[in-house]
Formats: sequence, structure tokens, C-alpha cells
Amino acid sequence: MSTQELGTQELRISVAKLRPILEGPEQQGYLLLFDEFLDEHEFGLALHCVCDYLLEPQAPAPHPATVERIALLHSVMQIEDECLKSLHQKAELAG
Repeated sequence: MSTQELGTQELRISVAKLRPILEGPEQQGYLLLFDEFLDEHEFGLALHCVCDYLLEPQAPAPHPATVERIALLHSVMQIEDECLKSLHQKAELAG
């Protein structure tokens, strides 16, 4: 296995660890997209399925450890957007 393949596999595993957040009846649409994106190695899109769900008004506030995991993945994938700021705000308001 090449170094690039190993890095891709590690990234896939890291993103896949967020899957349980979407394992409920009301998250079914997000879960289907998440799985499809993961299968197609579209890890940024899979990550954003989780972010989009967590930012829904009816979604529970994310645990700070979850927000930190998402922040780390954003950093690793060099994604710069507003969802982290919004997730931090939602977590702070709940905590």
C-alpha cells in the first residue's frame, strides 16, 4: 500500500467515525449521502453532511469533542468555511 493510499485510508476512517451522529430515523437522508460520499472518497462532502445535520435547528448541540474532531478534519483537508464557527456557537449556547 502506498503512502498516499495509507493517508486516504486513515482519512476515510477518521471521517467514518462521525457516522453514528447520523444514525437515526430523522437523519436518514444525511446518512445515505454520507455513505455515498464516503464510498466515492469524497471525504469533504461526507464531513459536510455531518456539519449540515448538526447545524439543523432540531439537531442536538454537538459535544465539544465532536466539534474538535470536525475542526481537525477541516484542518487536515484544508477546508475553510463558516460551519466550524457555527458549530462552536451552537455548542457554546447549549453548554
